[in-house]
Amino acid sequence: MKKSLAFDPGARIRRAVKRQERKLADDGGGRRTPASGGLRRSKWVSPGVMPGYADANFAGSIVEAKLTTKDSISVKKEWWARLSREALMVTKLPIIQLKFSDGTTLAVMSWSDFERVRGHLEGA
Repeated sequence: MKKSLAFDPGARIRRAVKRQERKLADDGGGRRTPASGGLRRSKWVSPGVMPGYADANFAGSIVEAKLTTKDSISVKKEWWARLSREALMVTKLPIIQLKFSDGTTLAVMSWSDFERVRGHLEGA
């Protein structure tokens, strides 16, 4: 018996999330963490990159990507705590990327990290 090709409302979102994660890694010169949301630890490990929960790893930061089709999104403290712990283990800057369906993309980071980045940009 053939599998039904019934409409899967989550399939479109999963494809969009995967595209977001690939674009995030490709645009920033980083590496995507395959199955970061589905496995406790990814089995695909690149040299020098610790496997984990973050969706993308860069030289100085790790990024958790979130996508919404709504007009708002809540940032869960649990996301931040998990990402911060992972970033501390690999001494990288934790960032949460929030992307809305209209293309608006925001970055969330701790205030202390923001001040450090701002100081670097301003030459302080």
